[in-house]
Amino acid sequence: AYSNNGTTWTSGINISNSAKVIDYPSFSLFANNNSLYLVYVENSTTKRNLTLKTCDDGCTNASNWVNKTTIYQGGAERPELKKDSNGKLHLVFENYTATSSYGTILYTQCSANCNNASNWLSPIRIDNNVAGYALQPALNIDSNNNLHAMWMDKINNTQWDILYATCPATSNCTDTSNWSILNVTNRDSGDDDTVFVIDSNNVIHVTYDNNEGEVEYVNCSSSCTNRSKWSSPFNVSNSRPIKPGHSTIAIDSAN
Repeated sequence: AYSNNGTTWTSGINISNSAKVIDYPSFSLFANNNSLYLVYVENSTTKRNLTLKTCDDGCTNASNWVNKTTIYQGGAERPELKKDSNGKLHLVFENYTATSSYGTILYTQCSANCNNASNWLSPIRIDNNVAGYALQPALNIDSNNNLHAMWMDKINNTQWDILYATCPATSNCTDTSNWSILNVTNRDSGDDDTVFVIDSNNVIHVTYDNNEGEVEYVNCSSSCTNRSKWSSPFNVSNSRPIKPGHSTIAIDSAN
């Protein structure tokens, strides 16, 4: 559905127009011409591929969603698509292999003509967990076009932690060595389902579920690959033993 300034919601339309199973849609508004870009997971016979569709105008009409393109073939899950202020598209997603029951976190980007699959750069792995226990990536871009990603990761193959990674706008983010990683929670206690936003002052705000049946909040305003720069976890839900789960967070105009 589409909202006109949040007041009028239109009827939903079938954008994918596919008999295949569709999962995890992620939107981005392209800066240069206000086109909408949509990435989602589409099942093929043996793979779960990333599919891109675009709409330039009249996006409540399914026929205006065109240029269906497969930009990745494999075991893709949970894509997260964002654009920077230069109109470049950035994408993170889970990837499964035949030898792993859990995912790795991959990143790719496209600078122009993104309906052409060849213009998407080869994905790189940005998590550093060789066991492959990395799930549910999230991606945001600050006002300086620096990239920030978070996900849940089973570092010690026992319980989940929340990991954070960043790549400066001045670096080549398709080079794994330019991503710096920090284990934010670092307690091997079952922290998962992380979501985060960045406010206009480039402060990172994060919520996640812990293993005690609570939703916790942390933030960081600078040098976020340094654990001492992160706030202590705050129990937002104050709820136990019924686990709330799957929190979300947003920023208003006053931050």
